[in-house]
Amino acid sequence: MDVAEVFADRALIFVNPDGSEVLSHIQFGRPYMRKELDWRCDCDIPNVLKPTHGAGIDGLHALLLTMSLVETLLETKHSDGWRFLWPDTRDETSPRQIFEADHFARMRSSI
Repeated sequence: MDVAEVFADRALIFVNPDGSEVLSHIQFGRPYMRKELDWRCDCDIPNVLKPTHGAGIDGLHALLLTMSLVETLLETKHSDGWRFLWPDTRDETSPRQIFEADHFARMRSSI
C-alpha cells in the first residue's frame, strides 16, 4: 500500500519465532466504495503479512471487518509462535489488545 493511501496505522515490533524482530506498521487504507453497498478497506503490514482487505456494506462496516480480519490473522501468527511488542515500552501485547482501548488508557495514565 502506498503511504499516501494510509488512513490509519499502528506501529508494532513483530518478533518471529526464531527471535528476529521487525518494526512494522499495521496500515489501513481509507475505505472506498466499489459500487452501491459494496465497500472495501485495504490493509498491509509490510514484511509481516501479505496485503489484504475486508469488505462491507458501507465504509465503517468495511473498516471494522478489516480490523477483525487482521486481528484473526495476527492470532494465527501468535499461535505459530510470533510475539508482538509495543515499540515505546517493549511490553508484550496480544492481537486482541492491539485493537482494544486498554492500550490507550495505559498511555493516558502515563501522561
